[in-house]
Amino acid sequence: MQEAIESVLPALTVFFSLVFTLFVVALAVGGLALTWFSIREGERRAAWIGGFLFTTGGFLAAIAVNGNLQGVLTNGGMLPGNGSLALPGLAVLLGAILILRPWNLKPPVSRGTLDYLTGPVRRFDQRDVVLTRTRLTPGTPTYQDYYLRHPEREQRDAVTRAMKPPTGKAGSIDAGNPFNVAMHEALSRFPIKMSLMAEAAGPGTAGAHAPVAAAASGGTVPNPVSSPEGPPIEALVALDGGVRARGGPAHQGLSSTPLVLDPVELTLRVKGFARYLGADLVGITGLRKEWIYSHAGEIHTQYTEEWGKPITLDHSHAIVIATRMRDEMVVSRPHTPMYTEVMRNYSLVTWITHQMVSFLNNLGYEARAHHWRNYQVLCVPLAVDAGLGELGRNGYLVTGKYGLKVRLAAVTVTAPLLTDRPISFGVQDFCGRCSRCARLCPAGSIPAGDKVIHNHVRKWKLDEQSCLEYWCRVGTSCGICMAVCPWSHPDSPPHRLARFFARRSPAGRRTLTRLEEFMYGRNPKPRAGNRWSDYRPYRPPVSSQAGAIHKSTETTET
Repeated sequence: MQEAIESVLPALTVFFSLVFTLFVVALAVGGLALTWFSIREGERRAAWIGGFLFTTGGFLAAIAVNGNLQGVLTNGGMLPGNGSLALPGLAVLLGAILILRPWNLKPPVSRGTLDYLTGPVRRFDQRDVVLTRTRLTPGTPTYQDYYLRHPEREQRDAVTRAMKPPTGKAGSIDAGNPFNVAMHEALSRFPIKMSLMAEAAGPGTAGAHAPVAAAASGGTVPNPVSSPEGPPIEALVALDGGVRARGGPAHQGLSSTPLVLDPVELTLRVKGFARYLGADLVGITGLRKEWIYSHAGEIHTQYTEEWGKPITLDHSHAIVIATRMRDEMVVSRPHTPMYTEVMRNYSLVTWITHQMVSFLNNLGYEARAHHWRNYQVLCVPLAVDAGLGELGRNGYLVTGKYGLKVRLAAVTVTAPLLTDRPISFGVQDFCGRCSRCARLCPAGSIPAGDKVIHNHVRKWKLDEQSCLEYWCRVGTSCGICMAVCPWSHPDSPPHRLARFFARRSPAGRRTLTRLEEFMYGRNPKPRAGNRWSDYRPYRPPVSSQAGAIHKSTETTET
């Protein structure tokens, strides 16, 4: 036995020495990469830590290489390896096994939202959305109807309504910067205008409100893109959200009845078209009735008669899309560039979904676009079922590649589409260990404790009203929870490696939650990601003012 051990021991020494050598070389290379990418991302603290790792790894690599050279000389010039490096190499190997857990490399099988349910879910009434009910005007029939049924909410809602939601005084947190406040205002109105124009321009999109729109525009609804006589926004608002009536007209030469198509080919075409239009993630799921609003509440003032009507949506599938928010804008949270990026994405998903509706209409399928202020479905649970991500602590969708930095929209349709499988990559366990978003939430809206059961859904219950009130105080949509989530870092090699570990084991997730604050600080501060979108107070140089006045005078005289 002793002879067997003595014969194996040199080989083990060589092996563990090489493991340690590879580790410290990887540490040096990884430290250099971390420094480089952190500098590019503007993360100074992480860049300094990366520099330290590079220096330490390089020093240890030099020692390891020297030790292996000594091993070569000791073994008669045949084999590397040094006994002093074997024990650290063994420790490194055991640590890697603990974090990677190679016996459990496959993520657990997910059933999507079924994993969160504890019983039958009552469909959510859109009138109960805090942003929807605080738009009600005191004294109106809709106001009286709602608060007769929910008197317990009236007093608190009155306080919130007085703050003028959704963002109070637009851009108030950056009032000293006229450029960013102007940008904030420009983007805040555009998504709804785009939505209304897209509905009028799309083929066969006229629904229940077509007569109202026709009357407002002189009997017809011309294309506002191609016709200078297009109806005003007040007329366009009366159009339905992209629904084509059954058997309604399509463009000339295209199908007015559903074509018989191969599901594989149709699914490929639909997803490819969505990505071509600008979607970063696309998934398809069967449309579960639990995730359809029960009654209309998010309405425009031009057709208030729709408020409170039951929503009947009998489509079979939901095509869910997500667009990625730009890192350099998200880091400004809760300042105006963050809000601007939110609204840019809402404009984008509005355009994408309406183009997809037109595409499906032209194939003969009834479809509807669901986007900002025009939803009849809950996009987050649909996105979970469509395999785009998991539900996070703050109630948002957490994606594997972009974290929380996405905006969602959907197209519902009755068509022969193939559905995607839900995914699980450890977010439930990770969020259970990490409460960074809850600790850094300035309104205290995100719970730091365990999940609760709300409407037979086991989840962390967000306080939506305090969240909205904070938006009104700062004049933007905040986004702090989105920016500080460890999954929301840029999609660069160091962060991909961290996500790889977090997906693979509880130890990896535990390590990532602890490294997050060490690398990026306990209370990370917002920063300007772009020179052109810098939200700090603007102070024009005196010389620039004088030059502008001088130039203006010259132009006038000429």
